[in-house]
Amino acid sequence: LDRDSIHVVAAGRGSTIRLIVDNFQLIAPPLFHTIQADVSSPALSTYRFNVQLWKGRKAYIELLVGRFGVPRYITELQRIVLEDSAYVEAAYAILFDSAAPGPLALPKMRSSALPPVGEAVDAWAAGSATQLHVRAINEALSGGALPRLEVSPFRRPTGAERASLEGFPYIVAATEGDRIESPVFVRGNYRTLGDAPVPHRFLSALSDIAGPFTGSASGRYELARAIASPMNPLTARVMVNRLWHHAFGRGIVETVDNFGAQGALPTHPELLDYLALRFVEEGWSIKAVLREILLSEAFQRSTVPSESARARDPRNLLLSHYSTRRLDAEAIRDAVLAASGALDTTMYGPSVPVHLTEYMPIQGRPETSGPLDGAGRRSIYQEVRRNFLSSMMLAFDRPIPATTFGARNTTNVPAQSLIMLNDPFVAEQARVWAEALVAMDMEDADRIRHIYGTALSRPASAKEIEDGLAYVAREGLGRGLDTEALWADYVHVVFNLKEFLYLL
Repeated sequence: LDRDSIHVVAAGRGSTIRLIVDNFQLIAPPLFHTIQADVSSPALSTYRFNVQLWKGRKAYIELLVGRFGVPRYITELQRIVLEDSAYVEAAYAILFDSAAPGPLALPKMRSSALPPVGEAVDAWAAGSATQLHVRAINEALSGGALPRLEVSPFRRPTGAERASLEGFPYIVAATEGDRIESPVFVRGNYRTLGDAPVPHRFLSALSDIAGPFTGSASGRYELARAIASPMNPLTARVMVNRLWHHAFGRGIVETVDNFGAQGALPTHPELLDYLALRFVEEGWSIKAVLREILLSEAFQRSTVPSESARARDPRNLLLSHYSTRRLDAEAIRDAVLAASGALDTTMYGPSVPVHLTEYMPIQGRPETSGPLDGAGRRSIYQEVRRNFLSSMMLAFDRPIPATTFGARNTTNVPAQSLIMLNDPFVAEQARVWAEALVAMDMEDADRIRHIYGTALSRPASAKEIEDGLAYVAREGLGRGLDTEALWADYVHVVFNLKEFLYLL
């Protein structure tokens, strides 16, 4: 962009023209209303874009069949409305400064001077159409010699398919772009360019496994192949190290986000190489490698260290035993649902809307709230909105989803105990479990044994049964609680045991 303004002369109906700067899709109205225009006239009209803010940047004009609907909240800014009659075509675009230029005279041309329609269509399909080819096609469309077909990323669905796609007929997606080679930014300054464009390639500082990309498109596909190449040792190592970290609470390389010179050295380099090779051999299957890790003798070791291990390896870097670790936020929530019997283990399906509380912000608030228990679905199926996050998940260190986290923080703070005592979700699940316990035809001692076996995966000790019976007798008589309320309080206490929150 080396001028102040752009004029685009176009015609269409129900469509959009917008400017894409530096390959970023800027938020349009109300912030950048000068770089987007609705096209609603079948006659050629002029659309002006003020680009003074972006002079010196690279940009391109996008002609979009369809227009953006009025969003109810910020996440719907890209909701596209596409009518059956929508179309757009442009005559030309021109950059200029100061006074706007007058309309360019489009030369008239006899139809006999245009190429045959068949030739024009073949050239257009091959991506080599000239201005003459385009005019031949437009004249054929206008005169009815060429049928006007609906141009859409999807074929028109059948009635049954349309019903299943209701609300999701169109998506925002990326396609391959043109190949544009750029010079190196000297010392990172985009205004100080190197001498010559540099061909697309993988990061040569890491590996030269692929060489320069020779394709004619953007290079995204070649980059993906280089990242996932069996000849690239870094990708497999990073991935299996994250899986190890997920299983043991610490990676073979402790700095899971940093394999560079400032990162930690691997405690078991041969093991890291072995797992990386197995990962590639198994077709890059996360499930296969994770299964191998979980079936290992190291994962199944006791959490009780020997005296010599305490003295020689206090951080347990050599894995003589399994280190005690707290469950992640999602696993704690799922464990509460599993213990109460409310967990829905159904695989796949849409996400469950986030449950909204009175303490969440009003701006951008969704119209409807999801259920408190998330419909019993596992945490992986719970909707995540950056401005409407679960207080329980945040207390147990689930990161704010503004960036990626290879290694989460693991804290042990009073807020976590307060959440387990007072969170409405935990209290509700305690009541759900109590209702199921009362419905069981068994003695109180057997109920206590059932609670410990379900929540902690171990039998209750004689002392725990004795204390439990004393609690039930004391609280039932002293507070006059009904049976369900009594057992709800009891299992609520069990939810708050450290043994419930930690892998011991």
